Amino acid sequence: MSQKLNNAQNHEDDISADNEQGLEANLRAALYRHDCPTTMELGEYQLGFLVEPEALRVKAHLGDCPHCQAEFSRLIEFLAVETVVSAPTSAEAGAGAGWKRGDGFEWQHLKEAGQVIIRLIGEALNTATLNLPQGLQPAADRPAFGRLRGSQPLFEVALREEIDDFEAVIIVDTSRKDPTHCAITVEVNILSRGGWPNLANTEVKLKQNEVVLATQVTNAYGRTVFSNITTDELTKLNFEITPS
Repeated sequence: MSQKLNNAQNHEDDISADNEQGLEANLRAALYRHDCPTTMELGEYQLGFLVEPEALRVKAHLGDCPHCQAEFSRLIEFLAVETVVSAPTSAEAGAGAGWKRGDGFEWQHLKEAGQVIIRLIGEALNTATLNLPQGLQPAADRPAFGRLRGSQPLFEVALREEIDDFEAVIIVDTSRKDPTHCAITVEVNILSRGGWPNLANTEVKLKQNEVVLATQVTNAYGRTVFSNITTDELTKLNFEITPS
């Protein structure tokens, strides 16, 4: 009888120890995840909706946090299923989720961040090649400002009438001395400002994937220029525009 009681007591002690260990593990996980990104943030990171520095923060965190790695893996599986079930729109089918297609470029409007992102695509370069050596000429409804000295026009793309109070034109000019390099002029027009000289200080970031190559602000004409860009990099670039 005494032996049975001892065995029962030992069994209860084992259960109690297991419960304590489980509680401790859950508590550790909860405390460890105090600074973890939310599930929504992980989802936005996977879909490419986060911008710097948030995207880099989440990426760095995923490299060190096994709990988030596990959740991220489950999230990828869930999003993959959602992608199969949900029929893509025509814009999404051509440009990828969240991106809309323009003539020679793709773009996103991140309303909460107040940003517009534009990236060039191969279509723009193919069209430009057909039009060399003259290049594509400025749109008829837009003033033909002087081109950069010593340059040859290659092509331009324009985002108009898609976003309230916002227009952007990206102009690519190759160097006459070295056609493998080009300069990129970004013109941003905030319509409610009434044009020059009220178009200064819009931030434009030139990025390759998530790496910022250069950050500039527009002048009073709404214009800024990025120089010494190799032409084979053009379709790897995107422009993150943040009106002030």
